[in-house]
Amino acid sequence: MIKAIGFDLDDTLYDRYLVYENVYHVMEETVVHTQVPFEEFNAVYQQKSSDEYELFINGEKTKEDYQYDRVINTYQHFGQDLTENDAIIFNALYEYYRSKIVLRPGVTKLFKELNDKGYLLFILTNGTGVGQYNKLKQLGVEQYIDSKYWFISEEIGLSKPDLEIFQHVQDKLEIQENNIVFIGDHLVNDCLAAQTHGWQSIYFNFDNIDNSLVDCLEIKGFAELFGHFK
Repeated sequence: MIKAIGFDLDDTLYDRYLVYENVYHVMEETVVHTQVPFEEFNAVYQQKSSDEYELFINGEKTKEDYQYDRVINTYQHFGQDLTENDAIIFNALYEYYRSKIVLRPGVTKLFKELNDKGYLLFILTNGTGVGQYNKLKQLGVEQYIDSKYWFISEEIGLSKPDLEIFQHVQDKLEIQENNIVFIGDHLVNDCLAAQTHGWQSIYFNFDNIDNSLVDCLEIKGFAELFGHFK
């Protein structure tokens, strides 16, 4: 019997792609001209960001260095040497466009439905404490999910797909693993890790990625979950 339903944040509850696309185009027009397609740039940036985040979460870099270096290293990949000031501009643009994010279609209705049915809802997200908290506030998530159930990797000292972070959340919820469902967009960090820990998982496959590694329900939009939980 399902008692708790959790959600990833980035690329699940909102479209992070649009944020970085806006940042990229302003940088191209005013700061540096890579002349590479955004899709190619973004793929490299997301990998560099993930690599730098691991160094940060492991205590090998400060938050400031991690946030600068993921930008500088991405542009270096494309043969562009960015200064720290350029990286500051990139991050300032990111903060600006992040302040404009909105929930994906169907999320608000789903939250209301699940609250009405009495499910305990929670957030489990990788990222910095202040950054993720501000996004959740901007999205108005606290109207539907109490902030004491916002689990952010930096604040916990663990990150997905480490199974210990799933156990930490489970202990805080005081709910058995077979009574928890987790919804996320990352096949390994969200779906496979959750299943390995004993939770059920739902894969929000907005990017049409092959999900044959994980036996889970796949959705393309949140409207598919209306009436699913009973």
